Amino acid sequence: QFIEHRFGKESLETILSKAGLSATDGIDSMKAYDDARTVEIIEICMEVTGWSQRDLLVAFGEYFITWALQSGYENVLRGMAHNLHDFLNNLNVMHDFINQCSFRSEMRVPIFACIREGDQKLQLHYVSGRNGLS
Repeated sequence: QFIEHRFGKESLETILSKAGLSATDGIDSMKAYDDARTVEIIEICMEVTGWSQRDLLVAFGEYFITWALQSGYENVLRGMAHNLHDFLNNLNVMHDFINQCSFRSEMRVPIFACIREGDQKLQLHYVSGRNGLS
């Protein structure tokens, strides 16, 4: 959905073709893919769109949050915390919940730790064992 929304149907079809996926199969958002396959698909997206990996992943993250809010998950996200610090620290719990409900422990999630540094500053630590995806 992200690729088609951002770059159009033709770009999506090109990416699927280069990745050896049919338009009907597409990329299953409820499936945990092997990291090498994920990186391969991201590299194809980079080639087709001309965007860097960082720009694609940031734009996907922005798209995903908008999608989640518009798809009925707003109350879940708002219920995770009453402030940004606690929300970021609860991402690990959210990922674990999604992993258990959807992927049955196949998903390899990052670890987040948010530390307050004074009244106006937060430091976010992000740890991932997924080479090429962090």
